[in-house]
Amino acid sequence: MPQFFVNISDISEGVVKIRGRDFHHLVNVRRAVPGDEIFIRTADGKGYETCIQSIQSDHLSAVIKKELPCESGSTALRVFLCLLKGANFELALQKCVESGVSEITPVVSERTIPDIKGKVDRKNERWNKIASEAAKQCLRRDVPAVNFPVDFKTAVTGLGSEVRILAHPGGATSLKTFLRGMSAPVSADLLIGPEGGFSMGEIKLAEETGWFIVSAGSTHLRGETATIAAVSPRR
Repeated sequence: MPQFFVNISDISEGVVKIRGRDFHHLVNVRRAVPGDEIFIRTADGKGYETCIQSIQSDHLSAVIKKELPCESGSTALRVFLCLLKGANFELALQKCVESGVSEITPVVSERTIPDIKGKVDRKNERWNKIASEAAKQCLRRDVPAVNFPVDFKTAVTGLGSEVRILAHPGGATSLKTFLRGMSAPVSADLLIGPEGGFSMGEIKLAEETGWFIVSAGSTHLRGETATIAAVSPRR
């Protein structure tokens, strides 16, 4: 059963109206017809099981059959992900969403290769679209925000979460071992580097600003692989 996100204002008297891109996807791609069931989510995380009642030229109406219980909260994990080459960043982004990450911020570090100058707005729009599609596909209760890129210093010195972790091959302990040794925090930040890793100056700055340096695996992982390995323990 597919899931779609709607505004609370789209729901009235037990009926939800779906418009725009999602409407066209349902009608033209999925070939939805009255009687089909779909999940919907609102910005506050509430979920509903609905049944399509009618299809008009620019929207469809679906009757709410029942409200779905909200899942209990877990650690709110913010991922700071250095830009990667090609489609690798988008793959890492998608896996972050599927793993339940609450927020993603792209980072430009000393060894970041992609240059997105003049393309930031277009890239950010695409990244948020990928996040939305991934959230629909995995049936999570919200769509995590994908922020505009920041430089490394801004990422490590900004307002932080309860625990801040930087994944680096030279970390004295593994991420899994580090997490086993502590109770689950309410919030955490995770910073993952580019293909060339972090410079020693960046590692020093991170340590000085309260980040724990840990390894994401026993080998030197690619950026997208390190991302998947690092967020997986939360599942």
